[in-house]
Amino acid sequence: MKRWMCVIAAIMAFYAVAFPGTESGGRAAYLEGANGDKSAVDKAIEIFEGLFAETEDPWHEAMLGSSYILKARDAEDMMGKLNFVKKGMKWLDNAVSAESPTLWVFWERGLCSMNLPAIFGRRKDAVSDLRHCLAASKRPTARDLELVSLYMGEDGTMREAENMFRYRYATALASGGGQKDAIRILSKIDEDSAFYERAAELAKELKKK
Repeated sequence: MKRWMCVIAAIMAFYAVAFPGTESGGRAAYLEGANGDKSAVDKAIEIFEGLFAETEDPWHEAMLGSSYILKARDAEDMMGKLNFVKKGMKWLDNAVSAESPTLWVFWERGLCSMNLPAIFGRRKDAVSDLRHCLAASKRPTARDLELVSLYMGEDGTMREAENMFRYRYATALASGGGQKDAIRILSKIDEDSAFYERAAELAKELKKK
């Protein structure tokens, strides 16, 4: 899984150079920022601020919020971290509340909510958002399908995205004590999926508890 994400990051780094200021460039900058490049985080914020101002697309708004969560990670003082988390989650909440948000909007808020410390009280949002992604992947909109390649690579499919949703949803459930439901969901991940081995390992660990 980690190696797979590194490949995706390398591909998106190419897009950042080839298509600056676009969705591909913004997503690439975000992935570079997620891998630790602080300047890339600032670039992602700049790109998605511009895109959202131009399009008012909820996904651009969600990516802006996610970028601010990365900014919070990099802030050196606690007040800065808190301010950036508050700002990022406000963008994400607004995106989810928009008219007809793509499932990837829920994905962004779900992951950010899951990765925040419990003190922020976002665990229920994480479970709800990731459950929504799994359900919505069975009836994707044209916009959902349009964004698949930015998440799964050029040859990515909604089927593999569905496996990804299952894995993350199960992880969120397990962290809240829902081991049985998590194991059931993990068992439905396709054997040829990049997530299969990690899912099998997680299920094995959960059965021991």
